[in-house]
Amino acid sequence: MEPTKNFLRDCEIAKEIGVSAQKLRQDRLKGIGLPYIRFGGRILYDREDVFKYLRSQTVSPGETLT
Repeated sequence: MEPTKNFLRDCEIAKEIGVSAQKLRQDRLKGIGLPYIRFGGRILYDREDVFKYLRSQTVSPGETLT
């Protein structure tokens, strides 16, 4: 895969993970959610970092949510 294809805009990563780009923007402004890169006035998401983050949010059956 080309290195530049690993970095996606919010609308592109939102489509991949099934959320709205607006939700990503709201979370970013709150200081929560997916890791991102601010580069030249643009917000980019590293596909690999996003999926690592999502995997880290796994909840096992029976776990108490906090």
